[in-house]
Amino acid sequence: MTDSFQVSTGQLRTKAGETTSLYLATAQNTLATSWEFYFRMAYNPSSLNYMEFWLSADNANLSAAQNGYYIRLGGNPGDGIGLYRKVNGISNELIQQSSNSLLNNSSNNMGNIKVTRTPSGNWEIFEKITTNQYISFGVASDAAVSNCSFIGLLVKSTTTNRGRHYLDDVIIQTGTGSVGSYRSVVINEIMADQFGSPTTVPKAEWIELYNPSTNDIVLNGWSIRDASTSVIIPTTTILAGGYLILTRPDSIHLFSGISSIVPLLLPTLNNTGDSLVLKDQNGFSIDIVKYSDSWYRDPVKDDGGYSLEQINPKVKCTIASNWIGAGTPSGGSPGAQNTVYSAIFDDSPPVLQSISPGSSDDVLNLNFSEAVEPNFCSSVSLYSIQPQVPPINIISASIIPFSSTVVLNLDANLNSSTSYIITVNETKDLFCNVQSMVQSIIIVGNKTLLSSSGLNLYPNPASETIMLQTGGPIISLTLSDALGRVEFPQVQNNILNISNLKPGLYWIFVGTIDGMWGQKFIKE
Repeated sequence: MTDSFQVSTGQLRTKAGETTSLYLATAQNTLATSWEFYFRMAYNPSSLNYMEFWLSADNANLSAAQNGYYIRLGGNPGDGIGLYRKVNGISNELIQQSSNSLLNNSSNNMGNIKVTRTPSGNWEIFEKITTNQYISFGVASDAAVSNCSFIGLLVKSTTTNRGRHYLDDVIIQTGTGSVGSYRSVVINEIMADQFGSPTTVPKAEWIELYNPSTNDIVLNGWSIRDASTSVIIPTTTILAGGYLILTRPDSIHLFSGISSIVPLLLPTLNNTGDSLVLKDQNGFSIDIVKYSDSWYRDPVKDDGGYSLEQINPKVKCTIASNWIGAGTPSGGSPGAQNTVYSAIFDDSPPVLQSISPGSSDDVLNLNFSEAVEPNFCSSVSLYSIQPQVPPINIISASIIPFSSTVVLNLDANLNSSTSYIITVNETKDLFCNVQSMVQSIIIVGNKTLLSSSGLNLYPNPASETIMLQTGGPIISLTLSDALGRVEFPQVQNNILNISNLKPGLYWIFVGTIDGMWGQKFIKE
C-alpha cells in the first residue's frame, strides 16, 4: 500500500483519503535487539485512530499478520502506548497501554520511542515524549516469537485524520547489523579529485561517512556505489557522532592519526560529478549524493586538491546548497568536523507571503518567507491560476539560487480588473522542509488583494462544520464554489456549518480588522 504514503518535510506521512487500514512493510529476516523511531499523530487517538509499529511480523500485509510483536500508539484504551505479542492471530498485551497516558494531547502527539530486547526475551520500552532524554516506562519478559520476516507501520484512521500520521528516524539494531533510516548515516565529505592545488590533505580518493544520531550503528552488509560499481563495506561500527573514512587499501598509509578508516575497493570517483548511494543490508538507500564540480563554488578548488564538504549533516536531504569546497588551506578534514560546518538549522517550511508585479503584465513574482530550493520549486505543476476564462497558463517557474522569489511567466497578460487566485500546491526550502499545505493568494490584475496566511481552517477536508481560525473578529464572510457562485453564510463562534453544501471544492473569504483572507477547503 505504498501509494497511501508520501514523504513530506523529510518524514514518512500518510496521504489524505478514505477511512481504512494502511500498512507499509519492509523485509527484515532477523528479530532485532533494538528499535527506535520518531512519531507524530496530529490528532486525538481513539479506537478508530491509532498507529502500530511492528517490530516483527510474518506477513508484509501487517493487518493480516498472525505472529509478531508490535508497539501500539493509541487505540483502546486510548491515550497510552503499549507492547503487544501476536501468536496464531491472537494478540496479548505485554506492557499495558493503560499504565500510561503519553498521548493525551487533543491535536498533536509526538516524540520518540525506543524498544530493547535481550536474546533471552527481556523487553523494555522507553519514551522521549515528556522529557528530552529517554526514560523507561515498562518492562516485560516474552520469547514466544523468535522469527521475523518484516517490520513496518500499520495505521488505522478515519477520513478526517487520514493525512495526519508521521514516522521518521527509524533505527533498528540487530545482532549482526543496523537497519538505518534515510540519512541516519550521511555521506559527509568527498575527495574526488585529489591532485591539483598544493594542499596537504591525503592524495587519495576517499569518502567520509558521519553518524549524526545518538546511537552507535553497525554497518554489516552495507554498501557504497556509484553509477556503475557497488562495493560491500567491511563490517564495522560507526560511533554516535563519529566519522568513518572509506578509501582503497593502498591509500591507508596516507591517513596517519585517523583510526576510523576502512579499506575497500572504492569505486572510482569522477572529478566532474558522480552519483553515490549508501545502502544498508536490506538494500534501503540511506543517503544519496549526486555531486557536481559546480558544488565547489570556487574556480581554484574545482581544479583539484580540495574535498567537497557538507555544511550541515543534519539537513533532511542532500542538495547542492548544503555543499561547498573545503574551507581550509590543507584541502579537507577527513575524520573530523568539516571546516565549513554550520549548526544553523531550519525545520520550518517556506510560506507564501505576497505576490508582486513582474517585469511585465504576463509575469508574477511569488515571494516566500525564505529561500526556496530551485530544482524542486521550478516545476510548473506546483502552481495554478484561476479562473481559466479566458485561459491563462503558466509557461515556466524560475528561481535565482538562494532567492526567496519564484518568477512565474504566463502565456497571456493579466486583466487589470479581473480577480485571480494563485495557488501553490507544495514548496521546499534549502533545508529540505516541504510545505505540503496548499497556499493561495488572490490578486486583482497583478496586485495582491487577499492572502491565506491569516486564516486557518480545521478540519479540512470536512463534512459537517469547519472551525475558522483568524487573528481577529470576523467582519465579513463570503463562500464561493469552483464555478464562482457566491453565498454569504452565517458563522457562529467562528464555526461554519457546511452540512448543506454539495461535495466539492470551495473558497472561503474572510474579512477581519487586519485585512482580507482567503482559503480553500474540500466538502466531503
